[in-house]
Parts: sequence; C-alpha cells; structure tokens
Amino acid sequence: SVDAGPVTMGEVLTVLPFQNTLSTFEVDGATIVAALENGASQYDEAAGRINISEVSVQSPTLRLQAEGQTFLIDAGGARVIGALGSEAPASYLTQLHFSQVKIDPEKLFDEPVQFSDGTLDLRLQMNPFRIDIGQLVLIEDQRRLTAKGQVSADDTGWKVAMDVAMNEVAHDRLVALWPVTLAPLTRQWVDKNVLSGSLTDVKAALRLE
Repeated sequence: SVDAGPVTMGEVLTVLPFQNTLSTFEVDGATIVAALENGASQYDEAAGRINISEVSVQSPTLRLQAEGQTFLIDAGGARVIGALGSEAPASYLTQLHFSQVKIDPEKLFDEPVQFSDGTLDLRLQMNPFRIDIGQLVLIEDQRRLTAKGQVSADDTGWKVAMDVAMNEVAHDRLVALWPVTLAPLTRQWVDKNVLSGSLTDVKAALRLE
C-alpha cells in the first residue's frame, strides 16, 4: 500500500517490485470525477451488479476489447445490494466476453499471440489479495485455449498456480505460443524434433512461489 501524500518512485517500486514497463500519466480532478460518475451510472443497486459496457486496452504489449459484468459479494457469499458504497464488498465476481485479445510483451513470445473470441470468469478478493480464475477460454479459428487457477499475494510474496490446456495446435504454433523463457530446453527440443503435424489435448501446469 501507499501512504497518503505525494507518491515517490521508491513507493511505486515497493508496491510493484517487477521489472515490467511502468507507464505514468497525468489527469485533472474533473477527469477522475467523470470516470467515477460513469462507473456509478453502470451500477444496478437492485442486483448488486456493475455493468461493464466496454473494456478497451490499446498498448504495444496488449490489445484487448471486452464487455461484461461484476457482482459485488459479501463475506457470506451473497450479493451486496443497495446504494453503491453502502457496504464494502469482500470480493468481486467478474464475467467478461472478449472480442479481441492480442498479447505481445517484449521478448516473451516469438510473435504476437492473438485471439478473436473468449470469456473469463474470475473472483477478486482484496484482503488478502487473491484472484481465482474459474475459467478462461480464448478462441482463434479451431484453436481453443482454456485456463484455470489462482494468483495470490501475502507477506511471503506472490504465488501462482495455473493449469492451461489447448484442444489442438500445429507444432509451429505451439512453439510460437510457448514463452521463450519458460522451460527453454524443453521448448528448444520441441522446436528441433517435432517437425510436422499437430498436437492434440496439450496440457501444461505453472507453479510459482
């Protein structure tokens, strides 16, 4: 967390201790108020739901278009209903539909990874921080990637447990979708020894602690 007052670069690096590109921008108070008012206007207090009419990210590393909804959930698992802010939710249950996903972090893949359709169901808990991904489905042509798992953080650090599967993928596309630094020797062996054909029911597990 960051204390009230001016924010220093040291505090930012404490909260985000990763070597990713950090983008900063300046906005005035009116812009922030307009954004908050727009978010509040999408809230259905009778259903405890925030309607997400559009999510758009356009950057060199990620392009994304989506829409969906978020339900506010209390500690007992029930929806938080009533005026926005009347009760702090314990978690957020989010459902998104993607119409475009293009991922191209520098040096992560041989080429951009992109999908034209997909869905995501997740639960976000803030204290302690935890994201439960019930199901992620990304589709491009006949290729279907699915994933589920958990990302969490506590005083001991970050923990990631993800299970990923693909229904079918040509050998060259498998290498293109395989992060360059993830199990590099196995990736190199597949690239050199699997010369043609396609793989079906491909599964992988990622565990980071």
